[in-house]
Amino acid sequence: MLSIRLEDPEGNITCRTKTESSIPRQQVILHFTSYGTGTVSCWLKPGRELELSTKDCHSLPRLPELPEHPENSDDYTSMQSEEYYADISVNSSKCKIFYQKDVCMLLSLKTGNTFNRWMGTLTLPDGSSKCINLTTATEKALTKRKLQWTKFVKRVIELPPSDYVTKLEGIYIDISHLYVVHEHLICETLQDYLDNYRKDQAVKVCNYSSSKMLPYVISYLNGMKFIHSYGFVHPGMSTRKILVTENGVCKIYAFCLPEDARNAVITLKSTKACSLNELAPEALFRNEYSEASDVWSASIIIWLTLLDDLPPFSVDDMSSFNVRNDFEMTEENQRLRRNLLNSWNRDDSMRSTLDDLKQCFETDLTNKTSTLNETAACGLNYEMEGYVPMTRAADLQL
Repeated sequence: MLSIRLEDPEGNITCRTKTESSIPRQQVILHFTSYGTGTVSCWLKPGRELELSTKDCHSLPRLPELPEHPENSDDYTSMQSEEYYADISVNSSKCKIFYQKDVCMLLSLKTGNTFNRWMGTLTLPDGSSKCINLTTATEKALTKRKLQWTKFVKRVIELPPSDYVTKLEGIYIDISHLYVVHEHLICETLQDYLDNYRKDQAVKVCNYSSSKMLPYVISYLNGMKFIHSYGFVHPGMSTRKILVTENGVCKIYAFCLPEDARNAVITLKSTKACSLNELAPEALFRNEYSEASDVWSASIIIWLTLLDDLPPFSVDDMSSFNVRNDFEMTEENQRLRRNLLNSWNRDDSMRSTLDDLKQCFETDLTNKTSTLNETAACGLNYEMEGYVPMTRAADLQL
């Protein structure tokens, strides 16, 4: 047996090894453990001293120690996934992280160029489960850098709770994907609600003076103001992307970062024929998008909600910017139309703001509520005329 002993420059023993001296030529690889990583090649030749070939280990970077986890354990898989997205700083008090053992995907809701959405179930700590929606970026969007998914997720998990956007449950991490997990609501869209409302009322055009839809409009505007205040926009907004809860609250979802809005507009235009009823002119003609573009789309939704089931602009002539007026134009309908026209200015810097729209409709709602209360009071007084208390009636008969 041949014993090999190596020392570092400070005289510390770095490693020992033994090998058979009968082998005429053998290479022994020795690993430094006291400083850095490296190898020493020892060539054994009969009748000669050892020939050592060393590498400078001081110049090599120190590698982190690998954690000891069984490769087939859930903890090992979860740890790998978590380290893959280690650049996402998560405050555990605000956002929960789920793993494969917590989530069961049931149904694919959407397979698109940018996002994939699933419906699934989430297992809660008490053993019960709840229905959820899961959204992730497609491989195509990530590889072509069409979407800043990590930045979007960071911004989303920092959002405070709000009644006007779908509730964030947390994020779900598997080996290769990062999902945003939201609550799954059993409700209808604003478009479905409007269709049922007009069917029940047997009308196509709403009389704004007696409309019951003002609270829905204000609720929707609150949601848009909320996402704007945290740096999001919503290209492609429509009445089919607004959820109406059983409490009459409008919730929005599927918004994005402003820097991703251009690609969102391009994707939308590639999948459907768009007009001024879907996109503001700067988005439709130049693929530009901003908060002012959201104001344009918000006014379209207000029109469809409060006034008419047909959109305001012609799809055949997109250069004239003429707004329809071929319906019953009561005085209040005309006033609503004038208010919305300020939001459809070709110059986005001259448009109304969401605050302007909200203040306008909140004032109208307050006035209508006061009018209804006064009308109800007058009706009650009218019905009470001629009423004589029973005691007084007995006196009169006497």
